[in-house]
Amino acid sequence: MTSRLIWLLLFVVTAAILQQLPGLQLAGVRPNWTLVALLLAGFLVRDWVEYLLLVAAAAALLNVWGSHPQTLAAAALAATAVAAKLLRSILPWQSFLNYLLLVALATPAFYLLIDRAFLISRSPLFFQELLYNLILGAVLFLAATRFYHKKTGIRI
Repeated sequence: MTSRLIWLLLFVVTAAILQQLPGLQLAGVRPNWTLVALLLAGFLVRDWVEYLLLVAAAAALLNVWGSHPQTLAAAALAATAVAAKLLRSILPWQSFLNYLLLVALATPAFYLLIDRAFLISRSPLFFQELLYNLILGAVLFLAATRFYHKKTGIRI
């Protein structure tokens, strides 16, 4: 296991833990730290086996700590993350824009898989979470790209 993979695994695990902390809610809404972190990892990891290991770790943590029907949420997280990684390869824009687009698409896709009614019945909460996910994603992407470039000399 490479040191990069270990760092990314710690990043994803930390995101999963942060997602469960009630103090990180804004107006009663939590951003989906785990989904945002997995989408970012999809930009940093080229090897599919490594990426699937990160997805499996995040899904397992969600299954243990999740607040939704856990098995369904874990499967939805995994499916959404893998679909976003596949979609990433065909998006034509700069990485930052591609990443934000994937966050904007993956957030409703996740809820379509676990609770379609949430998108309609609680749409203000959904749009708040989507906005939080986009802001969190932008901050994490910019921080990660600076760190990653410093460590490897490679731009994302």
